[in-house]
Amino acid sequence: LEGLVQPLRENGACIFQDVIGGDVLADSPVNWNFLGSLWFVFTVITTIGYGTYTPATTGGQVFTTVFMYLFIPPTIFFISQLAQLLHAIFLAALSLLIIGRRAIDHWVAQACARLEERRRRQQEASWAQQIEAGAAAGNTDAGLASASADTSGGDGDRRQ
Repeated sequence: LEGLVQPLRENGACIFQDVIGGDVLADSPVNWNFLGSLWFVFTVITTIGYGTYTPATTGGQVFTTVFMYLFIPPTIFFISQLAQLLHAIFLAALSLLIIGRRAIDHWVAQACARLEERRRRQQEASWAQQIEAGAAAGNTDAGLASASADTSGGDGDRRQ
């Protein structure tokens, strides 16, 4: 297994300590690089602590402990502020959706009212034409009868 891991270490592909069955390979050197150091700092200040990088010296361990006590509270504050910002963005997006929905509902209601008014006017014009056609033929009852027959198929509400 060491023969498989060694080429990865030499090429820089393996930046973390290798853990096999819970035992850290004691003879493998830990090559700290910038990315690995950032990963270590991130895991320390977010209290995750994967243990992929650990300070080997007593001074490094003391420094890490002091660093942890200094930077965990600001990190928690930053994460809480970020959560509040995301919450505000979510609420703003949700309110825009609600406002948009209300605007669409209002527009649809207005469009339906206009269509209903247009249908009513066309119906009244049709009745007037039928009455005029019956009056021109000299039969006023025929025009009224056909107009009343038109309302029986509709909503039953004849407006004049």
